[in-house]
Amino acid sequence: MGVEAIQSILSWFSGVSPSGTAQWLAVTGFMLILAIGIGYAAYGAVRLSKKILNMSVKEFSLFLLALGVIMIGLAAVLP
Repeated sequence: MGVEAIQSILSWFSGVSPSGTAQWLAVTGFMLILAIGIGYAAYGAVRLSKKILNMSVKEFSLFLLALGVIMIGLAAVLP
């Protein structure tokens, strides 16, 4: 029963089929780096949301202005 549940979750990774020890170590290392990156991203998102919630109206308006300028700049550069 438990193996089938794990197998259904792991079937998402069907494209990854390491055959040797080096490939398994590489996949494991990649997964560790990915987990650490997700953790740092979540931590940064929480800190950013706390800072945004504690902004005054003037600071928030300037933040939105800067965000808009950045998005317009990216839209001009990407195409």
